[in-house]
Amino acid sequence: SIIWGIDGDWMVNLIEANQPFYPTDHCGVIRIKTNEILPKYLMIALRIEGIVENFSRSNRASTNRIKNLTLVIPPLDVQNQFVNEFDDIESKIQGEDDFIKQCDDNIKNKFDEMFNQLTDKISIGDCCIIEKGTNLTREQAIEGEVPVVAGGIEPSCYHNKANRPANIITISASGNAGYVNFWRVPIFATDCNTLQSKNNFLIEYIYYALKNQQEKIYKLQRGALQPHVYGKDIAKIEIPNALIEEQHTFAEYVKSIELQKNESSIRKSELIEKRNEIINKYFS
Repeated sequence: SIIWGIDGDWMVNLIEANQPFYPTDHCGVIRIKTNEILPKYLMIALRIEGIVENFSRSNRASTNRIKNLTLVIPPLDVQNQFVNEFDDIESKIQGEDDFIKQCDDNIKNKFDEMFNQLTDKISIGDCCIIEKGTNLTREQAIEGEVPVVAGGIEPSCYHNKANRPANIITISASGNAGYVNFWRVPIFATDCNTLQSKNNFLIEYIYYALKNQQEKIYKLQRGALQPHVYGKDIAKIEIPNALIEEQHTFAEYVKSIELQKNESSIRKSELIEKRNEIINKYFS
């Protein structure tokens, strides 16, 4: 059988059940009634056909959507060949994801090693210029290459001009309120606060000092209907008051790790292209 989650942490995830199980009303079940289809092939096919992304929270609605789906099922040897090729690429993509996560962990560990023991603190308001973004709707945006940074984790769209320079920190004001991000390219800041360094502080150092407090910053959210994080609360956040020489040492370390991350991201993109080629080969 194949199980799909209806709600909770694994909503719309598909899981292959290789042993007896007891489904609750938090999941849906596909029972395969023939030996002519591999469960793993069907799972991948459902993802490729976009069925998974369109599952609703309604078990009945999702069930009807699957029942009405028509798929061309190739012979078992072809299914098996596809699954093997697909799994091989997927494992390599997962390897790059693991490597990128390890790079992030290494940077965090290096920051902790160098600065967590410092008792002297400085507020963000004293080491940064904090500014609120400018309103810009999707309809107002003119097609370009400048990321429009709003309340989400990813750019909301792209514009033809920037209102902030490269190397700037953003903290989402609503949506994913409190999410800390760093941009090495010029951006158009909208529903977010931007931080530019001043005095003897490197922007890379400030970013990782804030990222180390991400969960704490999320808790700055205020408001019942639409929680917000405000600039005046960001200004009160304290980070270790490190010597500029130590900040430079940390920034050089970060630069070397980010180079490895970028190389891994390129490899991952190439693997995704190969995965798409495999999908097109079998599903075109």
